[in-house]
Amino acid sequence: MRSLSKALQNIRRTPYQAIAAVSVLTITFFITYLIGFITLSLTQALNYFESRPQVLVFFETTTSEDTILALKSELETHEEVMEVKYIAQDEALDIYQDLNKNDPLLLELVTADILPASLEVSATSLDALKDIELKTQAAQGVEEVILRSDVVDTLNQWLTGIKMAGSIFVGIMLTTSILILVVVVGMKISGKNYEIRVLRLMGAGSWYIQAPYLLEGAFYGTLAANLAFAIALSLMLYASPIILDFAGEVPLLPESIYLILAMYASATIAGFVIGILGSFIAVKRFLRL
Repeated sequence: MRSLSKALQNIRRTPYQAIAAVSVLTITFFITYLIGFITLSLTQALNYFESRPQVLVFFETTTSEDTILALKSELETHEEVMEVKYIAQDEALDIYQDLNKNDPLLLELVTADILPASLEVSATSLDALKDIELKTQAAQGVEEVILRSDVVDTLNQWLTGIKMAGSIFVGIMLTTSILILVVVVGMKISGKNYEIRVLRLMGAGSWYIQAPYLLEGAFYGTLAANLAFAIALSLMLYASPIILDFAGEVPLLPESIYLILAMYASATIAGFVIGILGSFIAVKRFLRL
């Protein structure tokens, strides 16, 4: 209790140093939250598009339904295939008519006989989709195979780039934050040399002298993590209508509150540990016990 009281007293006596330390840590955690939300959104979008029909297999109009269904059954036996949907010629006509319902001329020119039957295949990964493409191209009665992997490829590239750049940037900011904590706490220790010498002469133990500074760093880190979370969550809630309008059915926002709570808990623990670490380095550097 004495250590906590002393730590709070140190913070009140040097408010500008405390604000500087908390501000840098808050920026670091805010950027970390931002990168985390973006990474989560891209991962969810990637999973969404990977689960959509990505391989479209179009058959010649003379191909029998039995041949198509045989290929469908064969594809469904593969573990990497999630779903195979058969689109018959009549169903293809219904889809065509729905897409062109505002153009009567186009509706008059097209009948079910000239539209090809098709299979829509969803798989578990991009590599699996490419294997399915090669397999279906060699199948009997297949006229054309379309692999819609552009979106998945782009999302993969963005996700990889953001993870790499984010890790480097957060690492730099984290190092800067710890150094600032070392400087702030070190300055306070230097300003308390006389008091510390008196405590030593009175027989105070190492923990008795160190504890207030360690708790002060923990306070900075924990407070910064909570402030950053509040800012990031407010920004996300404010931008949610815009994101939902832009993304449509693509799930860019976190689907579970437990993911957000897990991020918050992880960041709070990290803030506590980082604060302790920065203060510990300062104590070992400036406080010779």
